[in-house]
Amino acid sequence: MARNLRKNVTDALRALLFREIRFEYEHIPIRITNAPYRKILNWVAVEAAIAARATQPWGFPTYLQIEPTTICNLGCKYCPVSERTDEPVGHQDPELAKRLIDEMSDTALLAVLWGWGEPFLAPAIYDIIRHARDRGLVVISSSNGHVFAKDRHARKVVESGIDKLLISTSGMSDESYEKSRKGSFEQPLQGVRNILKWKRELGVSDPFLSLTLIITEANEHEIDDARATAEGLGVDMLNLKRINPATTTVGVDLPADMSMRRFEYDSSGAPKVAKENRCKALFHKTTLRWDGRVNSCTFDIHDDSNLGDFKKSSFREIWRGAAYRRMRGTFRKNWKEIPICTKCTYGFEGGHFTQSVIESVRYDSEAPGETALPGAETEERRPRQRPNS
Repeated sequence: MARNLRKNVTDALRALLFREIRFEYEHIPIRITNAPYRKILNWVAVEAAIAARATQPWGFPTYLQIEPTTICNLGCKYCPVSERTDEPVGHQDPELAKRLIDEMSDTALLAVLWGWGEPFLAPAIYDIIRHARDRGLVVISSSNGHVFAKDRHARKVVESGIDKLLISTSGMSDESYEKSRKGSFEQPLQGVRNILKWKRELGVSDPFLSLTLIITEANEHEIDDARATAEGLGVDMLNLKRINPATTTVGVDLPADMSMRRFEYDSSGAPKVAKENRCKALFHKTTLRWDGRVNSCTFDIHDDSNLGDFKKSSFREIWRGAAYRRMRGTFRKNWKEIPICTKCTYGFEGGHFTQSVIESVRYDSEAPGETALPGAETEERRPRQRPNS
């Protein structure tokens, strides 16, 4: 606790003195330089409220999670999308996404563009990325990589100016890959090659590209292959990530090696319920679903925490509204009374996001993780700007 407090104080002083904010998202390093003071003060206020265990935030969300689509091209065995039967699906209205970005761009730091679908199947995804970047947000997204096997999509994602991109895979061979999802392992590999090719040809260093292997029983023997493949491809980072069995009722093929499982388990084989839930989502983050609903977090696939309709209200009204305030108060009093929190990865010992990655390997060398906001770039940062199409 004391160590975390010292780190928070150090981070706050650095931000205020040097206009620099550092944090990680999915273990990807993010360093924002020349940050506007309004963003810095909001970030400090949110962190201070969490440290003080306040029942309500002292600022606005620093992360905006926007769900581009709920349509997917794979149907992964361990994903709740595979269980979806009668729930409507569709694409995000880009004007709705832009309205959220515009309303919160003075205080937010990060736009997280993914949800329960393959983000790059959304027709407006590149338009949303460009808008978020132009409004001064760092943009990060995650993909299964199949769409980028088509060269034109690989070029479009590089030209969009996206800062960070995760390519997630469930195997390092066709045999292991096909046990969890459709298609061939060669498709995301080709997607990675295409993105790296366009980064070279356009002379840019973004997106920071991370390859993530979701560890299952079928691929736990392929970790050395993952390291060799990532280094051979030339990605910026490799993450070996523990699979999350909390969001699906379908049996997940957990790795036999207990150290590679996400949760701690009791003698009966059940995951141990967390003594303390350290989730910050109700104070730091919000989730805009594809159809305009606002949820507390991305794990809420079945809308258990519907906190408002962004089509009918401003976001500030929703953020300060009765539903959000009630949920935050309950979370501070007893988080186990909130159904979605008991089904989330944070509800179990070992489930915190900082514990989800077994190993991160960095291969990048120049200014790792740095992102200068639009209008604040220095000479040496100009290669990170979006190239002209």
